[in-house]
Amino acid sequence: MEPPLLDENEQNLFANPAADPRKMRRIIAEDPEWSLATVPRLIDICVKHIVNNFAENPLLDELKPKHKDKVLEALATDLPLKITAPLVSDEGYWKRCCKSRWSVCDTDQYGDSWKRMFLNEIWKI
Repeated sequence: MEPPLLDENEQNLFANPAADPRKMRRIIAEDPEWSLATVPRLIDICVKHIVNNFAENPLLDELKPKHKDKVLEALATDLPLKITAPLVSDEGYWKRCCKSRWSVCDTDQYGDSWKRMFLNEIWKI
């Protein structure tokens, strides 16, 4: 009888790859409270950066629609009009701007346009 090419220990490693510590890789966090769930997604980091720097670098038209919606939802309502007026056409943003300044908002006089109402009311002041 010919001797086997692999000894019994090596045969076990092929039968059960989990038995080989070289094939089983684990990351053990130094912080026991750490979780992968706490790591923000890259798109969320990018949206936050765009929102935080919108006054210096207004980036909106270059974004995909779903990312543009996220940015518009997070934009502050007190940004300078010279930046937002020509760039933002989203009625949801202008509705938030109106409601943050005035308690009573009636868009009937302005063709049901929140942006038109906001700009007209601001220029009256």
